Amino acid sequence: ADFVPISRFATSPLVLVGNAAKTPGTLPELIAVLKAEPDRFNFANSALGSMGHLATESFKRRIGVQTVVINYRGTAPALTDVLSGQVPLMVAPLGSAVSYIEDGTMRGFAIMGAQRSPRLPAVPTAGEFGLTGLDFVLWYGLWGPKGLPNETVQRVNAAVQTASKEPELIAKLAALGAEPVTEDPASFAKFIEGEVQRAARIVQEAQIKPI
Repeated sequence: ADFVPISRFATSPLVLVGNAAKTPGTLPELIAVLKAEPDRFNFANSALGSMGHLATESFKRRIGVQTVVINYRGTAPALTDVLSGQVPLMVAPLGSAVSYIEDGTMRGFAIMGAQRSPRLPAVPTAGEFGLTGLDFVLWYGLWGPKGLPNETVQRVNAAVQTASKEPELIAKLAALGAEPVTEDPASFAKFIEGEVQRAARIVQEAQIKPI
């Protein structure tokens, strides 16, 4: 209520990753092992209640398993423990995990989004394995202070939309595993409302509680 939404300007999908030496080779094999030995594989998580946490809990519920989620203080320490094999699995931001997937130290099981990422075209989506509805992306938006004149909101939004079509910006975002977004302020506000409602539902279903 203290801010006015102006525009999203980029999105980046989450990706289910695992330590290459300590996880099976494919998502179906991983799911089979998780169902047979749920205590064998824990998930690292960047922060309590983060988008990765919501995606992890949704994945667990979707395949019908209960495994431990270990919360860290940030993506970097969580990925460090996955790389070392201390915790075998994580739903991570694509931009943070892509170099490890490309060099083979991490296994990319599935993109948690509606479509494959141009940065990792060989990694299928969760939906391709029949796990529909697991669509989780990091998104980046621009807000202004409450009461910002609509004329200013529209002008800044127009500038963001113009910039999102610049080839140089598109290339820089692609290198980070992200894509530009073009939408008006009303669409951004509607998107936020939908995300809040979905997050609240997942938190309730998974019984995520603040510490």
